[in-house]
Amino acid sequence: MKNKSFSKTKFNIAWASIVTIFIGAVVYVPALKFSQKEKEVVYYRVPVFVNMTPSTENGAQPANSQSEKEEPLIKVSTSRITKDLKLGDVDEEVKFLQEYLNGRGFLVAESGPGSPGQETTRFGAGTRDALIRFQEANAELILKPFGLKEGTGVAGEMTRNLINS
Repeated sequence: MKNKSFSKTKFNIAWASIVTIFIGAVVYVPALKFSQKEKEVVYYRVPVFVNMTPSTENGAQPANSQSEKEEPLIKVSTSRITKDLKLGDVDEEVKFLQEYLNGRGFLVAESGPGSPGQETTRFGAGTRDALIRFQEANAELILKPFGLKEGTGVAGEMTRNLINS
């Protein structure tokens, strides 16, 4: 006579594995599709599994069993800068540039328009100054190939390549 408890446990483990693989595919495949789009911010929930323990003999889940809890939305930006940006430009890509600079500590503004969370589409003096600081901090990759020692404040080819990488 087979031990029912043992075979049921094997069944529960196999079922949990199948469910985990399926959920992984469901989350992974849409993420691949989103990563191929440009100029878009994508929000999605990521399931997190805690303590993967099979159920008890009667089918009830133990106190510390497998559970799924939702994490906060994750912001994934797939935007890119596709053209030169300079003082006076008004473009959606300027907003991405400001978000990029603010997110890396090169603040466009301490508060108000251009500050973290309040980025705009206008390339003003604050954006230019933050971009100059970013270019000078990355002088080896952005300025040195052109023989420059000071940032230009223009998001040209080398600056775009670094930001988009």
